[in-house]
Parts: sequence; structure tokens; C-alpha cells
Amino acid sequence: MIELNSCRKNVLLQKIRPMRILTFLLFLLLFIFASAQQKTPKNIIIFIADGGGYNQMMCTDFYLYGDYPKSPMASFPVQLAMSTYNGSLQSQGATCYDSKKFWTGFSYGIAGFTESAASATAMGTGFKTHNSMIGMNLDGNPVTNIMEIAHAKGKKTGVVTSVPFCHATPAGFSTHSKSRNGFSEITFQMLNSGTLDVVGGSGHPYFDNDGNAVQVPFTKYIDTTSWVNLKSGSGNIKWYYTENRNNIKLLANQKNAPEKLFMLAPVSGNLAEARTGTSLVPFDIPVKQSIPTLAEMSLAALNTLSTGPDGFILMVEGGSVDWADHDNCLPRMIEEYSWFYNTVDSVQQWLKEKGLLEETLIIVTNDHECGYLWGPGCEGSTFVTPKNNGKGKIPEYKYYSTNHSNTLVPFFAKGPSSDIFYSLADETDSVRGSYLTNSEIAIAVKMLWGTTSEIILSSLTENEISLMVTLPCPDAKIQWIMNGRRVDGANSAQFSANLSGYSTKVVFHCEVICGDTKYMTKPYEINP
Repeated sequence: MIELNSCRKNVLLQKIRPMRILTFLLFLLLFIFASAQQKTPKNIIIFIADGGGYNQMMCTDFYLYGDYPKSPMASFPVQLAMSTYNGSLQSQGATCYDSKKFWTGFSYGIAGFTESAASATAMGTGFKTHNSMIGMNLDGNPVTNIMEIAHAKGKKTGVVTSVPFCHATPAGFSTHSKSRNGFSEITFQMLNSGTLDVVGGSGHPYFDNDGNAVQVPFTKYIDTTSWVNLKSGSGNIKWYYTENRNNIKLLANQKNAPEKLFMLAPVSGNLAEARTGTSLVPFDIPVKQSIPTLAEMSLAALNTLSTGPDGFILMVEGGSVDWADHDNCLPRMIEEYSWFYNTVDSVQQWLKEKGLLEETLIIVTNDHECGYLWGPGCEGSTFVTPKNNGKGKIPEYKYYSTNHSNTLVPFFAKGPSSDIFYSLADETDSVRGSYLTNSEIAIAVKMLWGTTSEIILSSLTENEISLMVTLPCPDAKIQWIMNGRRVDGANSAQFSANLSGYSTKVVFHCEVICGDTKYMTKPYEINP
């Protein structure tokens, strides 16, 4: 049998987009028919160890357990591989993964690769895009993400991370921006769009990387206006704000959980990896006790999200695995992965205690590998895995890059409808076996929960409002409607209106047509 390799397949699919859409719709109908008797998940939790991979897990398991595989995911019933390439060659991107080229040429894996923004966009929307894009397709239009789909279904939504709350991965699952560095825009959307019910992470303007207070604020991640609105409750949405670790721990089981929860850890760069000092072994330099853990924030998030009768979706990112890999610091990479493992364990235990585990689809994966971590002696077609030196001892390893790679990453799933990923894993790697691609995570969610179109607030001043509409398909036809009247020429995803002539409530809708399917957004209302 002659198999079409994934690179050629990707190029071919780009040329036959209409056929691709038709094939997807047929597959969707077949899946619905075949799984009619299966239980659709009420809740979904997606865990992402940013920058991790097979060898990062191997090194962590060797150190923690003395053997591999021993992680909490080792018992998951669905275990596959996943490709992470992005949608274009811009910014050193890669548009395919070729198994033969990878395993016969060691340098192939670092010739081109995705990054967190493009990968999170793929996982969160189902569309591959340019590197650095957030929630936008290749044409620069906002595409509907799975948080927005859940929100439209009445489910609660949240993102929690060990790095700044507005960094690429949480942003790619919940916002829309042409650059991952547009932190003010991303933060504004997180705080004001209404999509999210929980946000948690680092990026505090008044603390340094060690968790020590500073006098001059660092406003890279949250600007002064957003900071004041968040703290004072004077923004478009009223958040329950906390930065206190003891309070966050109490929130995990508090009966009257806040409706909208914002947890900002009292630290700047990330929860632990960026702290001062060079680690020779994992856990040798203590983390300040005032800084909450990823597990603690995740449990607090779940307590708020689980109050909704219709279910929830939560994305949890162990983002600092990537930071340690960029630094080629294995001791801190092992720290971060061990805390990630603890989070996966803690969340599953919490769900079990609350009677929610059996109705929750759990996914654990990576957005990309970072550092090209292997054992010494790799070159050409020779690949050497890290060597086990026993429990509590650093394995024998070598980083071959300080950047990302285009290698397959592990994918784990359990819970209702987790078998759907076997159907999507339609390509085969000579070493890792069956694999899907990252955008098929969102495609699976859409197959289970449907899709939608949402109006998102981009900016608001005294006299002008800027909105965007998210698109369920790349070739959508758009028509903006203002106070019941179609606006001539308002046919793009972005829309601005001057409010100076209005003294009463203004109502916006947007009609989005994808083929024969018409989506009408919920009304977006503003009082000038």
C-alpha cells in the first residue's frame, strides 16, 4: 500500500477546501449516527503542558518514579500522538509533519515549527494559522473558539495557567488578536467580553519573579486602566478578584462560589520557574509560600465553574515547562512537569469527590515540544532517548535547541466520548503510531457541542464602540445589524459605530452565513 505522507496530504487538502468541508460534514453526520447511544460530555477539561513532550515526560518519570511511563496519564484509555505544525511558513513555521523525514534526518525536527499562539488557536478553534496569531485564521479573521461555543450553550468557562494569565495559550483559547504580544487587547477581551467566568495565572504588576513586592508597577500584562477596573469592580464585568493563596485554597470548596473569579498570583513572570537562582536538582530552591500552585488555582476554578447547571469547560496550562525548556534547565523542567502531574491528579480527585468525574471528558497533551530534548549522541537517523539513572537522580540527557521543534507530542484522553479521537487519528507515524493533529481537538468539541457565532467587544470609549464577530467557517458572509436595521457595507468581521447620537440602549446583531447554515448572534446591548 502506498500512503500519502502528511506533507503532501496537507498541500492537497489546501487545494480542495470545498471537498474538505464536505468531507467534514459527512464525517460529522456519520459520527452523530454512530455515537447516538454514547454519552455526550457535560464538562470538558483540557490540560496542556506547554513545551512538553515524550522525552520531557520520560525524564520526569525517571526522576520521580525510577521508571517510564508512570505519570497520572499512563492509565488513560486513549493514548495517541499529535502533530503540532501550524498553518504557514511565516516566522519559521511548518505546514506539515513528515514521519519519514523526521526519523531519517535529526535536523528536520528543528527546521520549522509552531509556537504557542498558533497551536493554541488550532486547539481552541480548529483552524491552523500563522505563528503569533491569536484566535484568527490565516486571513486574519476571528474564528469561533470552544470557550465561546460553551458560553453560547450556557456552560461556564475558564482558563488557568502557571504563566501570565494573558499569555499565548490561554489567549488562544479565549480571545482574538493579530499578535500574541497585544497584551492590552487580550486582557481587555478577557475582562470584558463576557466569554470567561474564571481567569487564573501570574502577571501581577506589583510583584517580581520571586514574589516580592515592587513599588513601580510592571504593566506589560495588564495596563493601568484594566488594573484599576479589575480591582475596583468598575469595568464592564464585575469580577471577584483575589491574589491571596489562603483565599484561593478556601475557594476550592466554598459553598457560595463567586460567579466571576479572577485569580492573579502575587508574582510576575510565572509561578516558580523564573525565580532567582540556578537549580542543580529539582526543588533545591524553595518557592515563596505566598504564591498559589497551579493545582490550587485549578480547584478554585472548578468550584466556580461547577455551579452552572449546564456544565463547564476549563483549560489548564502548565506553561512553565516551556520556559524551563527554553532555558535548557532540566531540573526546573522536572519541577514544572511534576507540578503539572499533581494538578492532573488533584483535579481528577476533586471531580471524583464531587461526583463529576464520569461526566467529564479529560484531555492531556502539549501545544508543541521545546528544547528538542533527547539523549546524547543523536544525529542523522540515530535517535537516542534519555537514560534512566534511577529514582531521584537526573537522567542522562541533552538539549539540542533552545526553541521549539516539529515533533509529535503525546495525547491522552478519558471520559465520555473520548473514543472520538481514535476516529480523528487517521495518520500513522513509524515510531509513535496513530496520530491526530492539534486542530482536531476543537473539531472534536464542535462535533460534540456544535458551533456558534459570537459578538466580542474590542474597545469602548465614550462615543465609539468597536466589535468583532467570530466566524464558524473561513468563507463566511457577514451582515451587521444595528437596532434592527441592516447596516450598509458592514460586511466584515470588525465593526465600529459612533454612539454620540444615541441616548438610549443600542442593540447589535450579526448575521453570519456558512454555506446553507445561517447563524444569528445573540444581541449585544450597550447603553451610551
